Amino acid sequence: MIAVLPPPPASLLVRPGDRAMRMGWVGEASGRPPRDRGEVWIVCHAAGNGERWTHLYRIDPRDPRTVYLERAAPGESVAALRRWALRHLGLAQGAGLVPLAA
Repeated sequence: MIAVLPPPPASLLVRPGDRAMRMGWVGEASGRPPRDRGEVWIVCHAAGNGERWTHLYRIDPRDPRTVYLERAAPGESVAALRRWALRHLGLAQGAGLVPLAA
């Protein structure tokens, strides 16, 4: 497997020591208006003091420079944020996590 970085602007969300995972896409099938669609990422951030935070981001497809923080949780909360995204963002149940190197 070849390690790749997330494409811009997702790469702007990731610093050394972070883990980024592409979760999927909120598209037309979700029933959400165009402003609420986009690519969804889960990023585990390593803070300088040893703490970790997990964030769920959605990148606006109309302007990829616009990134929304949908949810934040302390620690390694990937499973909880994934469940939340499946329930509230209209992602397909088959949406999985695609890990990418930071």
